[in-house]
Formats: sequence, structure tokens, C-alpha cells
Amino acid sequence: MNPLSATKAFVKTVYDYTQERFWYSNSKIRRICQEKYGKQDIYDNHQEVLDFRNKNIIVIFAEGFSTEWIDKYNVYKGLTPNITRFLEQSLVFDNYYNHTAATFRGLRGQLTSSYQLHGGYYDAHNGFAQISRTEIYNQLKNTLISLPDILKDQGYHTYFLSAHSKNFQLNWMLETLGFDRVYGAEDFHDLEESLTDQEIFEALSEIVLKKNFSSPYFIGVYNVGTHFGQDSPNVKWKDGRNILLNSIHNFDDAFGRFLEKMQKQKDLVIILTADHAAYPSSLYNRTFSTRRQYFLDKIPLIIWYSGIRPNTIDAKGRNSLDLAPTVLNALHINSAFNYFLGCSLFDEYCPNVFEHITCIGHTFYRTPNLNQLNNSEQDNKKLIHSIRDFFHLSENSK
Repeated sequence: MNPLSATKAFVKTVYDYTQERFWYSNSKIRRICQEKYGKQDIYDNHQEVLDFRNKNIIVIFAEGFSTEWIDKYNVYKGLTPNITRFLEQSLVFDNYYNHTAATFRGLRGQLTSSYQLHGGYYDAHNGFAQISRTEIYNQLKNTLISLPDILKDQGYHTYFLSAHSKNFQLNWMLETLGFDRVYGAEDFHDLEESLTDQEIFEALSEIVLKKNFSSPYFIGVYNVGTHFGQDSPNVKWKDGRNILLNSIHNFDDAFGRFLEKMQKQKDLVIILTADHAAYPSSLYNRTFSTRRQYFLDKIPLIIWYSGIRPNTIDAKGRNSLDLAPTVLNALHINSAFNYFLGCSLFDEYCPNVFEHITCIGHTFYRTPNLNQLNNSEQDNKKLIHSIRDFFHLSENSK
């Protein structure tokens, strides 16, 4: 490497380190962003699209789940037979991407249609998975408007089921989003160990069938069994040698058992999506014959309820910033103060420019081309600057 290139690389490293770990909120920028992004309308579409009114809603955020895990999109026929049947009876969005990664950014980002700077883990031990409940609340509480916030104002009861322990930081982060209650592993067994995929879907089934919640309700669900590096404790794929295929096949089995119990629930909407795409590990790339290097990929967005007309819609590279506005569009809720960066997937035009931009910390990509944005190009520089300013709105100072 020549001296100039080495210097540039060093400067970039120092800049990223400074921005990522010693970033402070600027109150002036925050006020500007509140004025810039604060609005009352949620979507522009006024046609009859999906109708979630008078229905209970479950959104399953499958851990690290890329679309190509599903039989329709890969060579492993029979890997996901239950998801395949579900897909054939549902509204499916193709060419739909994660707008961020990993889980801390992915769950909060989708439920608030936003970007945030900080993720879960850093060498300096100041990530959201490494700090106290008080610190998490101080950084995230009362910063953005969430989907649960808006639904509660409309009479919905809102809950989240996390496979992690109640004492894990992810659950504390979820508490800042305004849910009536966040459930953890100890609510369903006596241990702090995370729930298996079978256990979390059994817990979800029990809640729904016993009608533990008053209608209408919204439930978010997050599993851990498909996390990078996990093997299945239950169902295996064929000879069981590939732990990635085992975990996918096991999730499909647990999801299928859940679906069987939900068949007669006429007032229920089930949405299957992901917190983010699968991590592009060497095992992943070997298994699915890809060369993907970015933590960015197509993710599922599959919507089912009794009586829905099965269909496939090309999302054309739009991303998961659009999840919350799309749910509210289907509920016909269009008037609520928000800072959403995304639009409904049923909108033909989105005034914001972010629904084709994936942001992971200080790295930015454009979909569906999957190219990394060059900060030296003028148009990209303006876009990146806008997102970095938004960080001051989505997080309080540390």
C-alpha cells in the first residue's frame, strides 16, 4: 500500500472510531431534524389495499433471515415446506431488503421507520448489548415515535415476545418503544436461558388461543434459533452436518406447528419478516453458493389473514423502513405524528429518499444495485449527511 493510501485509511479509521464511539447529540441539529421529519401523514395511498381493521396483528421478526432461505428461492427443496405453503396463501413482497443491521438496529429501526447509529457490541463495551438499563433508557427513551405508540393511541394493546431473558439488554431496548409489556424467557420457563424456536412459538400459540390479551392487539415476536452460529436443538436437515440448514429447517418446523394452530383464527393477521438479513459468513456463502460480502440482502415480507387474496408484489429494492407505514396503511391509520423515514409499500411515490438506502453504522448501501455509497460523490455526500444528522434525533447523547 502506498503512503497516501495508508494515510487515507488511517484517517478514515480514526474518523469512524470517533463518530461511532464518542458521538454526542447536538440539540440544534435535533431540533432541525424534528422540524424536517416531523409530520402528521403516514402514507399517500388512498386506494383500498389490505384491510387489517378489527383484526389482531402478529409480526414475526425472524432472526437473520434472508429470502433465499425459502424453498422458492434456493436449491434445497423441502428445507422450508411450511413457509412455502404459507407464502402460497399470502401477499408476498419480492425484492425487499433490510435497511440496517444487526438486531438492535433492525428491530428498533423497523418499529420506528428510522436509522440509528449505535448497534449491540463494540470493543469499547459501550454497545446497547453492553450497557445498563438506565443508560439504554437515557439514550433511547422519548426520542422517536414508534408503531406501538401510534397503535396504542388507536386503542390497540401492544406486546413483544422476545426469546431472550428479561434481563438481556435487547428486551430493555424494546421497553423504550412503548409496548404495554415485553415478555422474556422467564415468563414461559424458570430459566434465564433463551427460548428455543419451538418454545417461543408454543408460547405465542398459548397466548393467542387462551385469549390472554384483549382485542385488538399487536404482538411483535423475535426468535434466536436462526442466529449465526446456532445449531438446531430439535429438528435437523437430512444428515445434520450443516448447522445453518439445521437451524432454518428447525425454524420452519416450529413455524409450521404454530400455523396449524392458527388456521381457525379469523381475526388474526400474521406477518413473517426478519430483523435483518442473514450474516454473510463463509458457511452461508458456501451453503447458498453466493459471494455476498455485505450485511445486506433480500428479506421476506409475507402477509396472511383469512380471506386474503394471494399475490406477489415487486418491492423494487425498497426496504424495511417501509414496514411500519405499510402496517398502518392496512389499518387505515393515516393521521398520527411521526418521524418515519419510510413510506407505505403501496405508495407509488415516496417523498423521502431513504427507502433504497441501507445504513449500518457509518456504512451506506443503495438497493437493489447493492453498491456501497461513495462519500466523495456530491449527491451521496448530501444523503449521508442527512442520515448522520438524523442520528441526533434517533438517539440522545451518551
